[in-house]
Amino acid sequence: MGAMSSLVRGGMVILVVCAGAVPLASHAVAQGGCPAGSGSNGWGSGGSSDSGNGSGSNGSRSGSGSNSSGSNDSGSSGSSIGSSGSGYSGSGLSADSVNWLPGSAGSFGSSNHSNPNPNDQGPLPVLRGATETVAWVTGPASPNNTAERFGITGTDLGISWDNGASGAQHQILMAFGDTVGNCVAPGGEWRSNVLLRSADVELSDGIDIPNPQYGNPIGGSPVSAQRPDFARQIVASLGFAPFEVTVIPTAGIAVGDTQYISYTSVREWGAPGHWTTNFSAIAYSIDNGETWTTDPATVRVNVPVGALTGFQQIAPGNDNFQLQAYLRKDGFVYGFGTPNGRFGAPRVSRVPETQIRDLGAYRYWNGSDWVVGAGNAVDVIGAPVGEMSASWSPYLNKYVALFRNEPTAQVELWSADAPQGPWTRDKVLFNAVDLPGAFYAPFIHPASAGNWLYFTLSLWEGYNVMLVRTDLDALP
Repeated sequence: MGAMSSLVRGGMVILVVCAGAVPLASHAVAQGGCPAGSGSNGWGSGGSSDSGNGSGSNGSRSGSGSNSSGSNDSGSSGSSIGSSGSGYSGSGLSADSVNWLPGSAGSFGSSNHSNPNPNDQGPLPVLRGATETVAWVTGPASPNNTAERFGITGTDLGISWDNGASGAQHQILMAFGDTVGNCVAPGGEWRSNVLLRSADVELSDGIDIPNPQYGNPIGGSPVSAQRPDFARQIVASLGFAPFEVTVIPTAGIAVGDTQYISYTSVREWGAPGHWTTNFSAIAYSIDNGETWTTDPATVRVNVPVGALTGFQQIAPGNDNFQLQAYLRKDGFVYGFGTPNGRFGAPRVSRVPETQIRDLGAYRYWNGSDWVVGAGNAVDVIGAPVGEMSASWSPYLNKYVALFRNEPTAQVELWSADAPQGPWTRDKVLFNAVDLPGAFYAPFIHPASAGNWLYFTLSLWEGYNVMLVRTDLDALP
């Protein structure tokens, strides 16, 4: 696969909502992160996904009731601040603690939604017209065969950004949400998050991911010496919150040779499209994503959750920046923040790129100027906005944003002449009639070029990520 000029070279994107289960599939679908009754986190036979009367060996959802929980609902608190170890070590969470929740998919869906089943990935869905599917990125049915090569049977998100390097070191990094591996292994080999790397910028035939190699910072994924074919968790739990089910990446960006991920600590899942976070924070890596360290000074405690006390980061407006979409332009990093769930509206911050870890250096758009205080930020796109990504398009000579509109079940393309707007809706790319199967998280890929806008898209049924593209010239 050859070379293609990048849509945003040396900085970029992505997401506002840590994606997940789109509550379109009915409970009758009854798919699970691992098939019903299998694996240590199996839901067992009998009982719906709501009542959960199954009997997986972790006791998950034991008993009856709409949200009854087993004894392993919450894992032990971790205390490491820094890079995660192999497998689950250093994460502050265990596979058992989530009982295959199923991560970012369950997050952004609901506690009572039918579970996704990566074993039922199936063939690549077909979209026709100006927007078309290209190839699976992850899963056993993908050309990358991530099940065997990376221990990734099911996952979501695929938040992509340019690592800012040159020559042989130049890559696109992709952060994924909750990930499941071998369903018959303990805990289904669940991880809160993983990272894949690719030097492939010719995307017309998909994204090619190289083999992982322990200790190689440009290998296909960070792995351990003990398991060189198993993508390990990268961002660890801080262990600050008394209740935490997972930690999900929501945005990624490079500044110089440092990589940054904004992530959120999920406190609990709620009704479809609703969930609660403890805080958001920024982790950074100086070795191309091999190891990650969270800067505690970047923690934005979610107000009025009150799960954490004694933090100077408790401030009005934090609740509107629990999830982020990053955009780097002209020496600034812009952050499009949203509150919990899929029904909020983005607000915009900006910070000099070299001060991204200094919350005091952030300024917020109040409708007429950049001012101090997250509480002064105003909506720049009307609610509801979910799973948003943003980028600068040289082809359109505009800023562009993609997101899923939850009530209408459609992916919308918006544009603006400045990050703070005004933003206008240009097109609806597709909807649930065009693409059945509960899609979410349209994240712009930084190797988009010319009239082709490439983005990753997660599919709930099958719980994996595919590559999609839109011909900007062919939009009606």
